Amino acid sequence: MMKIKLTGSLVVALGLILGVGVLLASLTRATMEKVINDENLGQLRVVPVVVYGREIYKLPHGGKLPGESFYFLKKIRNWSWERFAKREKTKIELNLILADKKMSEAWALFKNEQRQEAVTAGDEAVNKLKYAYQLLMESKVDQESQEMLQEKIAEKEKVYKEILESWENQ
Repeated sequence: MMKIKLTGSLVVALGLILGVGVLLASLTRATMEKVINDENLGQLRVVPVVVYGREIYKLPHGGKLPGESFYFLKKIRNWSWERFAKREKTKIELNLILADKKMSEAWALFKNEQRQEAVTAGDEAVNKLKYAYQLLMESKVDQESQEMLQEKIAEKEKVYKEILESWENQ
């Protein structure tokens, strides 16, 4: 009798773990698709970047910042998004969004006068952009998509450089 209860409890526990896993995977996939869709509809970028008195770009909202409670959940989410992005083009687009989100974090940290943390986050954004470029060069996406993605990368590279250089002068 005791063995049956233990086995039943184990089955219930495993079922719950599996159910929670499926739920988290579904939520991760849904939020990733929403972010990519918002980007495609032009609804993702809401944070104006003003350098030397002129707006040069708009970044997505960065959300939690390094050092804040639950920031680790954002890192897990981003890692999960990258694992769920299967198509080459989607993976590249997602990494471009994640680069901008990281630069948004850097921008917010700089505004909060956390300069060293801002520079670190800015470097991470640049590295994410380089990774997106590497993915693009290794991909087999169609010519039109490749050209469009190269233009996006070049634009972001120029903006990131301008942002980081403006910090050096302040």
